[in-house]
Amino acid sequence: GTTPVELPTEHFVQAFDRCSDPRVWEAKRREVLLENFQPTIAYLTCNVVVYITREKLTCRRSLQECELFAATANNRVLSALAPALVLIQNCSRPGEGIFDPRKCTEAFLATHLGSDLCSWKNYFRTIDCFCIPDEYLACKRTGFDGEQVCHEVLENLRDILRRRVEEDIAHKMQHHVRISQVQWFSTMSALCRIVNDRDTVQMSSLYARACGSNDGLADLKSALLAVMNKTEGVSTVKSRIDAAIGMIARFIVRRELSSEDANKALRYLMALYPCGAVACNKVAHFDGSERPVVCGQMRLFHSTLHRSTVPVRTVNSDWLQNLSEWFRGGITHAWLGDFTVHEDFRPYDDFDTMNDMLQQEVEGYKLEW
Repeated sequence: GTTPVELPTEHFVQAFDRCSDPRVWEAKRREVLLENFQPTIAYLTCNVVVYITREKLTCRRSLQECELFAATANNRVLSALAPALVLIQNCSRPGEGIFDPRKCTEAFLATHLGSDLCSWKNYFRTIDCFCIPDEYLACKRTGFDGEQVCHEVLENLRDILRRRVEEDIAHKMQHHVRISQVQWFSTMSALCRIVNDRDTVQMSSLYARACGSNDGLADLKSALLAVMNKTEGVSTVKSRIDAAIGMIARFIVRRELSSEDANKALRYLMALYPCGAVACNKVAHFDGSERPVVCGQMRLFHSTLHRSTVPVRTVNSDWLQNLSEWFRGGITHAWLGDFTVHEDFRPYDDFDTMNDMLQQEVEGYKLEW
């Protein structure tokens, strides 16, 4: 995870300013980690995020806690594969708890479905709710047996966790996220450095670089990713596509790639196209630009959730929210929707057209070679 002693200077001073008592020093270090780093790391690296609270799941306070966690976790996150969320009300009393997980989840969603704060639910793939009673509670009048109910709820919780993990693995496989344990450690190291430095996080780039070493096209995929992500010095989409096609063609000629590998490389290039979905007019660029806010996530890692690729601000918000967003350097806006190829890339979003361009380039390189 994060290394507390490597926090940026301003956070270091805030957290550790003259703590002569080791216990106070440890408490402040833990507080800074929980507030600034743990939510993001948990959201980006976990299959399932388990959030435990003592608040009733149907009350507004529990919803505000979830909203705060989601906002903190997704601050400056530009691309990510959404995990599942499991909400647990711990030590629930018999009179206030709903111990059937299906009914508990339905009650939570029905209660908060129309709330203004419930936009955070878009950040998670699924939501499951549980009420776990104190196992030592018992009521002879109603026949409530805390130990038995607790055992049944925990069994349901294990089943749900197992199912959500399997679904998340399948979800990541669909987006070509296949990394070994060694690659995972290097990905985590890079992620922690980014979070510690308060930079914007693009898990798509981290995954793409890690997954690129899993096959014989690693060098080519890394080069394609660099070209498609490059903005300086590349004035048009056509020049980027031409450069990428030229790389693939040269690789085919020099490495004598099979037609199957050539098709894989071409499809990988098309999977790097950005999404062009436009956000609603409730948000605007944080830097004051009047350009529309677009998604921009790669097709390779796009799910059913759009994300703004630049920090944004909320339009017509109150002064407290404006102040909060100003201190955070802008926020990431997310909204539901499937991938829609950016309009600048639509002329190149046909495999046959791209393959014809590639074959022409290959023939040209063969004559030179």
